[in-house]
Amino acid sequence: FAIYIRAGAAILKRLRDRLLLPLLDALLIFISMYFLKNYWEFTVKDVHYPPLFMNVVVPLYIVTWLSSAFLSGGYDKPVRLSSLIRGVLSGAVFILVVYALLPETYRFSRALILLGTVIACIITCTLRILFHVSGYIKLAGTQQRRLIIVGDEEETQRILSLLQMSGTTSSFIGYVDPTSGDGSKGQLKDFYLGNSETLSDIVSLYEANEVIFCSRELSSQQIIQQMLQTSRMDVEYKIAPPESLYIIGSNSINEQGTLYFVDLHSIQQPANKRNKRILDIATSLVMLLFSPVLILLQSNKGGFLVNIYKVLSGKCSWVGSASTTSNLKKGILSPADGYPQVTIGVKQRLEALYAKEYRTSNDFRIILRSLNQLGRSPF
Repeated sequence: FAIYIRAGAAILKRLRDRLLLPLLDALLIFISMYFLKNYWEFTVKDVHYPPLFMNVVVPLYIVTWLSSAFLSGGYDKPVRLSSLIRGVLSGAVFILVVYALLPETYRFSRALILLGTVIACIITCTLRILFHVSGYIKLAGTQQRRLIIVGDEEETQRILSLLQMSGTTSSFIGYVDPTSGDGSKGQLKDFYLGNSETLSDIVSLYEANEVIFCSRELSSQQIIQQMLQTSRMDVEYKIAPPESLYIIGSNSINEQGTLYFVDLHSIQQPANKRNKRILDIATSLVMLLFSPVLILLQSNKGGFLVNIYKVLSGKCSWVGSASTTSNLKKGILSPADGYPQVTIGVKQRLEALYAKEYRTSNDFRIILRSLNQLGRSPF
């Protein structure tokens, strides 16, 4: 019984973390639009808006603004106000385009759309700033970097030297040795945290938000696997090639005094997972629409419609990676599909590259390349 209580509490906490901000955003914007509508009706213009405006039109505006903000990364952590504002403005553009196509009967007021967009930006940004001050969320750029380096002592010292030369302000927590070496006897013994098998526990314990992997001791597959183990912890990943004067990472190329460049576009980043899911749904609906034609191309016709259902329901993805199935959904296709006589080693490298440098265009190309294999069983 206690296990069920803890599980229920964990589920409620996740729902609260995911739904609290969107619900507050929607409620406050709706209340503001109600007062704005009344002010516009009785003070600015002598008009009367029907109940349809507040009961249907305004909720549709709010759904569009917040959905666009979500797709732009406005609800990712740490919170970026620029992504939030960009999303709301993109939603406003969409609303205005639809507004121009509607009959005159349903065109209520462009001014209310524009003023509502400004109000939505102000409310959502103010709410996040207040939550940041209260400590509930963190705004991007305000959270101090707590750094862990995954590498032996020699590589750790080299990376620290690079970071010192670049003038970065990350707070070094310690290093995790991926080898069997005894880190308790070296010059950095006070910073030795353990081995890479317990990396996720170490990141959680020390609340680290930045991890640098030394590729001299770790293969690309090992690095990706370590990333997957800590993918739900809002951690920023970087890779330090051996004997190099740079660190590959996801920081801005324009940031002054930094050595981080070459974008690390992991499939586990929230924006990439969201884009992949949207692509899965969109392609599945298109396939369902053209299924009478596409089913004729399938080598396994019976499994085609079943796979469309599995992808739409979220049980599978059209493209997956067999080497990273522990944290990814089952895939119908592999990044290696469409290439003849691919060896196991080449297949693993293609899957590792797919997971590390994800693009939705890659999924699209793989699907087009393997249209006759969409009915096969997920791997």
